[in-house]
Formats: sequence, C-alpha cells, structure tokens
Amino acid sequence: MEDDPLAEKPAIKKVWEAVKEGNLEEVRRSIESGEDVSLPNPVTLDTPLLIAAKTAHKEMLTFLLSKGASVTNRNRVGDTALHWAAFKGDEELVLLLLSKGADKDARGEFSNTPLHLACCGNHYSVANILLQEGASVTIRNDFGNTPHRISMDSKIKQMLKVIMLEGEPARELLRLEELKKRALKKEAEELERLRQQELDIIKREQETYDRERMDAIHAEERRIEEEDAAREHAKEEELRRQIFACKLRMAPSRKPCFSIDSVLLFNETDDNGLWVPRKYSKNSWVLMHPSSRGAF
Repeated sequence: MEDDPLAEKPAIKKVWEAVKEGNLEEVRRSIESGEDVSLPNPVTLDTPLLIAAKTAHKEMLTFLLSKGASVTNRNRVGDTALHWAAFKGDEELVLLLLSKGADKDARGEFSNTPLHLACCGNHYSVANILLQEGASVTIRNDFGNTPHRISMDSKIKQMLKVIMLEGEPARELLRLEELKKRALKKEAEELERLRQQELDIIKREQETYDRERMDAIHAEERRIEEEDAAREHAKEEELRRQIFACKLRMAPSRKPCFSIDSVLLFNETDDNGLWVPRKYSKNSWVLMHPSSRGAF
C-alpha cells in the first residue's frame, strides 16, 4: 500500500526534545532532517549532550558526540555535560567527555567545578580520574569551599591532601596506580573470558553426551519394541499352528488308502463341517460323499 502524499507527516522534534524523551531513533531522525545537534533548550539552555549526561544515557551521549556535539557548551547556570557526569559518578561518561576535550576545571553553578561535584557526591573513582587529568584542588566555589572542604569521604580527603602537599608527583602516582588497576582488571577479564570459554566447552560436551545418550536410549527402546513385536508375531503364529493341529486331531477318523491306483485327500469340508475326501484315481479327481468312506 503506497503512502498518501497528502497525509500529514509527524513533526520533526528538536534534538534536545528527543533526547529528553530518551528516544534515540527520534534523535537520529531530527539530526538527519537538519536539526542542530547542539541547539539547547530555550529556557534552561541545556544542550542535548548535557541532557544525555543528566540522564546517564551513554548510548545517546556517544551518538551525539559522533555527530559533533560540543562538550564545552554550558546551560543557563554554567554547568557542562562533564559537571553532570561527575555529579552522577559515571566513570565511563567522565572518561569519554574528557577524551573529547571537556574542560576539567569549568566553573558551573555556584562556581563549582566537576571535581567539587564528584567530591560532594563522594564519588572516589571519578575524583581520582579528574585528579589524574590535572583538575585543580585549590579552586573555591562561591561559598569559599575547595573540593577537600566539601568532601565527606575520608579516602577522597586523603587523596586531595596528598596532592595539595606533593603536587604533580602525587598525580603521577595516581596515574601509575590507575594503570596497574586497569592491568589487573584486564587480566581478570581475560581470566573470566577463559573461564567462560571453558564452561562453554564443557556445556557443549555435556550437550553432545546427553544427545548421544538419548539417541542410544531411543535406539535401545526401538530394538526392544521390535523384539517384543517379533515375539508377539511368533506367539500368534504358534497359536495358529496349534489351533490348526487341534482341528486336525478333532477331525473324523479315516482309513488310509494304500492302493497305488487311488489316493484319498481329505482337504475340504461340507456344509455340516464334515471332512469330504477327494479320491484321485487314474488321473482324475472325484468328489466323494462321506457316506462312501466306508468303501475304502
């Protein structure tokens, strides 16, 4: 059925509207129709990328970056997508945004930096990443607080204190620890992959064994059924043979004929169920009545 050219087509949404709805296909359609990938919400000035970071929608954020979305755009209060990724404590999004050139020391609402927000949320891993990337530990927000001051996590406070005292060497140590951590993680993932591979092999072998075992069971069941059927057939044949022999024994006695010129064959019965002999004499057959048996 052809589409009606006069039918009203659905309106193309703004990219930020489609992102807010979490509809990736609608976002694709909007961008393909020519909508600006970085056009913000006219009220909040939240860009599509910032909205994706707010909702921690990694697939959406990755797609927007692939379409050229800016990582430096700010909303009405000054926050960037990195602020929200740090506030959510999402390591993957933080690393992704930093790899695209996001400003690690951007001042957002109340002059908070992404590090302020990571420390406020007690997100140790995100704070660690930002510090490795060189985020400032001395910037104060509008309330005069540094990241160290607002953090409630003892591990984060200790990490910040070491960096404030030792500077770059402490950051380098964090980078080395992170490399070691990633190496261990990679090793663990490889071991898990090998373990899973071994489990898959064992599973396939078990399935093959089970299948062969079931085939053998079915074959044995068929063999037993065939043997049972053969025995039943033999029993039926034996029963028919016995019935026939019994009928022969119950037939009236008859005198055998020893004449070479005549032979009696009792192979028919009359309407009364009595055997009727046939006499073969001189190359001819003669049907004899039972009353004539005594003559032979």
